[in-house]
Amino acid sequence: MQMWRSMQHIGWTVLLGLVIAGCSRYDDIQAMAPSSTSSALVAVDSLMWRQPDSALALLLPWFDSCGDVSGNVSTTFDLHYAHLLLSELLYKNYYEQTNRAELLQSEAYFDSISLFIDNHPHIPWSHCGPSFRECGTQSPQTKDDLAFLAARAHYMDGVGHYERDSLVPACREYLKALGIMEGRFDEKDLTGHKALFMAYAFSRLTDVYSDLYLHEQTIYFSSRSLEYHQRLEVPSWYTARMLCEIGAHYNMMDRLDSADCYYKKAKSVLCDTSILMYRDICAHQASIECKKNNRPDVALRELYFLLLQSESLSESMVRKADIGEIYYNGHEYDSAFKYLDEVFRKAASTGSKKQAAEWLVDICKELSLDDKAYEYACFLVPFSNLEENLGETKSQLSELYTSYKQDLSTRQRRVEKKQQEKLFAMFFVGLLSVIVVTTALYRRNKRKRLNLEKQIESERYAHQLQQAALSGKLKRSRAAAKELERTKQKVFPSLKEPIANSIDNYLDEPICRQILEACTNETNPIKSSLPVSAYAHVALDNAQKAQLKEAAIRHYGLLFDRLKVQYPKLKEKDFQYIYLCLLGLDNTQIAALQQHSTSTIWEREKRLQKIFGSDDKIGVILHGFLIH
Repeated sequence: MQMWRSMQHIGWTVLLGLVIAGCSRYDDIQAMAPSSTSSALVAVDSLMWRQPDSALALLLPWFDSCGDVSGNVSTTFDLHYAHLLLSELLYKNYYEQTNRAELLQSEAYFDSISLFIDNHPHIPWSHCGPSFRECGTQSPQTKDDLAFLAARAHYMDGVGHYERDSLVPACREYLKALGIMEGRFDEKDLTGHKALFMAYAFSRLTDVYSDLYLHEQTIYFSSRSLEYHQRLEVPSWYTARMLCEIGAHYNMMDRLDSADCYYKKAKSVLCDTSILMYRDICAHQASIECKKNNRPDVALRELYFLLLQSESLSESMVRKADIGEIYYNGHEYDSAFKYLDEVFRKAASTGSKKQAAEWLVDICKELSLDDKAYEYACFLVPFSNLEENLGETKSQLSELYTSYKQDLSTRQRRVEKKQQEKLFAMFFVGLLSVIVVTTALYRRNKRKRLNLEKQIESERYAHQLQQAALSGKLKRSRAAAKELERTKQKVFPSLKEPIANSIDNYLDEPICRQILEACTNETNPIKSSLPVSAYAHVALDNAQKAQLKEAAIRHYGLLFDRLKVQYPKLKEKDFQYIYLCLLGLDNTQIAALQQHSTSTIWEREKRLQKIFGSDDKIGVILHGFLIH
């Protein structure tokens, strides 16, 4: 007991210390709380996901009315929230990021406030200001909403790095944004704007890794982007784009069956066959068919047809590059040179020009066109150093990808461990509940058993007293019974032997045999499901009824005399029913013989049971009369 009191004292001391610590930091978190002006920003936030141009027009006056970068606003939260929205809206409306410095401050702010709340879970965020509850369902009411803002800030930081061609920092920020979302939310909670944000982040990572031909990473990120796109009602070309991206990298990895599978899926998603993406898919499928079946003629026929359908110079250059590649792989260098040289000179894409130049250098060597080869080789010189730099960038991006996957696996294992702990706790609680209930039932049953034994003992004692009190009455009752038996023997002679000997003889009577044969006919048995009129051919006429009565009286006359004396309420119809019961017939058969409804016969049986004072069948009651 003394130890328990000591533990209580320690517990209350710790709790008091936590309360004091919370109060000491309450002012800090109160200063971070958003004010009522957040409702206007939340309205902009909600509109941004549908109409970014209108949202930007709505946001810009806010800075004039509530303050600017150097002015005063109602709370620190509003300022950082507004600059995050401004950065997102500039990006969505294709403007330059003019508030990057303020965005970085907002990013640090949202990280710090989220970290503060995570480290002080004893202070409910709902106590930090009323505006979260006033801003509607889209307002940042919880720690999860603040985490979403932090993730969006990191995403926009990554966009800024990407626009400055800083791929590694950009990917690092994208992955941080994903880490925040995946660490805070369950998959079932990533819906609506959150799901769209995840799709955006994975799409950005897909573009970065795809440009550097990192196939495994591109396929993973594009698959995740596709997963979130499919949760949303987005245009079909969004889904088709990701499917094409996966197919393209499988194609570059020479996994042609997988590539063709994804191209077919992308083709099935698109409803409009006149758009550029559909023609691109057809071109990719033609190239794959050529590689798989070594049928360049079929692929070239399709590519020439698509070339005629080209709607721009850039599209025609892509088609000619594909045609030149097939001729190059088929060692038809003259034809390949014709198309690839045109791509080199007219294509706007640096990647297309570089690829064409590489192939043209090889072709010129085969055709002994040294002057031409020198021109193409000079064009490729600047790319040699770029390849070295890109090699280091690829290595760093691969490390970021590996680190992200490891962190993701760690989070998943942590979640699985929590789920296992939760299941174990539920099992333990359930087991403990079963033990408690079983113990309670056992003790209750034990008490009931003891009470029942006491009750039985008291009833046994009361019964013994009652038996002793009734012993005198039993002696007198036995004497009266003996006297009554002697009287019955005088009135009714012994029935047992004569009647018992008459049973077989009664069944042998011609009328009885006739009735039994009609009722036991296997080809046309009497069924209760049919009306009695269906058995009119077995009905007894008056003459047959008289014969049956005479046969019954001959064999059971003493029984009938006894019944008439003991039960004067019996009628002739009752005896007609009894005559047939003595043949062992059931109510359905008797109803057919007498052409009465089955319900009438059942009523007859109930009447006799009431007269005889028994619920047994009439045949059983008559048998009782015969043996007594």
